[in-house]
Amino acid sequence: MFRFNKSSSANMPPPAGSQPLRGLNRANDHTFQALKATYLAEFDFKGVQVTATPLFSSVLRGLQTQLPVLFEIKVGQRSNEDTDMSRTPFNICLVLDNSGSMNGGRLEGCKKAINAIIQQLTPNDTLSLVTYSSTTRTVFVDCNHTHKKHMLDAVAKIETEGATNLHEGLRVGVDSLKKSIQKESSVQQQGQEKSKKPQEKAHRVFLFSDGLVNVGITSPEAIMSHVKTWLTGTDISISTFGIGDGYDEKLMSAIAEQANGDHLFIETESDIEDLVSKGLRGVSNMVAAAATLKIRGLGDAVIKDIPGYDLTTTPGQITIRNLRVNGLIQFVVNLDMRVPGLDDFSENDMEDVEDQRKILGYALTLEGELNFVDPAECKGMSGTVSVNYTTDSSLVSDDKKNNDVVSYLTIQEASKIDEQVMDHLANNRTTEALKAKKKVISMYSAIAPIDRRGFAQMMQQQSERLVQNLESDGNTRFAQISAQQQQQQSARSDRGWSIYE
Repeated sequence: MFRFNKSSSANMPPPAGSQPLRGLNRANDHTFQALKATYLAEFDFKGVQVTATPLFSSVLRGLQTQLPVLFEIKVGQRSNEDTDMSRTPFNICLVLDNSGSMNGGRLEGCKKAINAIIQQLTPNDTLSLVTYSSTTRTVFVDCNHTHKKHMLDAVAKIETEGATNLHEGLRVGVDSLKKSIQKESSVQQQGQEKSKKPQEKAHRVFLFSDGLVNVGITSPEAIMSHVKTWLTGTDISISTFGIGDGYDEKLMSAIAEQANGDHLFIETESDIEDLVSKGLRGVSNMVAAAATLKIRGLGDAVIKDIPGYDLTTTPGQITIRNLRVNGLIQFVVNLDMRVPGLDDFSENDMEDVEDQRKILGYALTLEGELNFVDPAECKGMSGTVSVNYTTDSSLVSDDKKNNDVVSYLTIQEASKIDEQVMDHLANNRTTEALKAKKKVISMYSAIAPIDRRGFAQMMQQQSERLVQNLESDGNTRFAQISAQQQQQQSARSDRGWSIYE
């Protein structure tokens, strides 16, 4: 097993100076490659595996306690590897900002990335392209691999003009994809009538922007409300790509979060093609659009909450999005427990009285399976969690905590402090931001030796580079964007994909 260094400073690249923090996928970083290999080794299986691990394997009798249970959903390799379908087919609508600020390298970088997508199209893929500036234009719609020349010619003719009407561009893009899905569904129904297996696809909008919305509907609240309305009842996700340091990071990341997509920060023109390719892999590696987890407390346990998920709309049930190859989705279920005491009390009784009890039951169901999951190869899709009821207090000491649960909870706590960092930087409190960020670094350093997947070490490395930037260059716009990116990465349930893809 790969051994962690207590401090990662020896493995860090040279100080970035005025350069903002880049992504963590560095081909020439030996530490990164070793950690990635360790992480990927966990996924040498087919199907989906679910585990549920409590912080302690025992709880003390006669006390009221709160117990976090860590759920991990691991997605291995595809079960059904058709020779003509080595990845998940997609139906994507690209929504490209071609306003005046995209002039030069930014637009050309995006066009190069779009051309790369076009060249990768298979017979099962569908691609559309919408541009927006002061006006919106549908460049092409519902194209496939037989239309490559037409698409490449159309992309070459795109030029910059006007202002930034993101709302209208996104509306047209989502509407275009909806119509394409309706057409797709009609074709599938005809295929079923002819006894052909329907071809499921991943449906995604890729939204590109390098600036602030300044034409049309500009209110972030109104835009977010409309996005929610547009996507209701669909399986469409939206991934957003923010280019440079002038775009509305809060809006773009909020759109991606609400629309179950990914938000990627493109620092320079040279990064565009690589990060768009990463976004495409996130879609191509999908094995299921979503999963539903039904969950109940058993015996003396009741569910308090599941941070990051809403239990009020559908009590006892949550929806988990974006299950993709080599993906690890983590979240905690917090239980409130009233553990019954013994019938009588004596010093002898307090020594070693144990009784195993079930405290939690769950069942996971995949939705929108993309022809790649064999139910027979899925493990732990339903089950129960048990703990020992004990009178031995040594069984609930700190050294009995599960390392995976401790690592997860610490990273989540660091994410909350990163929110403070963001607020300090937004209000020009650089000294306070540095103090808070250094606390985050110490938290990552403390758990690095027990975090077997290397998340803490990678995020510590990234945090240390942000501190170096703040100390050398001050509170720049790039530093603020980097701080928000780091907070989102530590908060996300599938940070394995975020770090190692």
